Amino acid sequence: MATRKTQGPRPSEFEPSLHEQAERLQASLGESAQQIWLAGLGAFHRAQTEGGKLFDTLVREGSKVEARTRDARAGLAESVEDVRSRAGETLGRMDQTFRARVGEALKALEVPTRRELGALADRIDALNQKLRAHNERPTAGARARRSAARSTPAGPAPVPPRATASRPARKPAAPRAPAQPTAAPPSDPIE
Repeated sequence: MATRKTQGPRPSEFEPSLHEQAERLQASLGESAQQIWLAGLGAFHRAQTEGGKLFDTLVREGSKVEARTRDARAGLAESVEDVRSRAGETLGRMDQTFRARVGEALKALEVPTRRELGALADRIDALNQKLRAHNERPTAGARARRSAARSTPAGPAPVPPRATASRPARKPAAPRAPAQPTAAPPSDPIE
């Protein structure tokens, strides 16, 4: 025996049919499309009527922004210039301090300065000039030799005596100690 199952309510009785759902969806989409179209038309009309006002407002705001930017740039340029001048002053002070300390250290080590070396070079040049002038001027002995050489017709020239005042006398050599023979180191006997 076959029993028959009772089925519950049919879907078509409680739920709308697929066709009805499609119609409702189509109607809501149509309404949405209509609203979008109307919003676009309203925006277009407003842009036409208020576009000039909006443009003028944007120009005013842009001018304000540009003025603020210009002021900020000027302030920044002044700040940069101030920092540069301060840095230059600081470097100048550091340079002076460094030079002073190096000069003090060189003075403590008794290293001559550039001025002192220049003065010394000038003194050496003056002494060299005096020495040249002195060497070029004939001495009394040289004049006598020249006149004697002119007066004697031939023969060997006399030998002038040696001047002892210009050279210091030699010290006698110290006597040398006799050389001592070196002894061979003692050898260790191998046992």
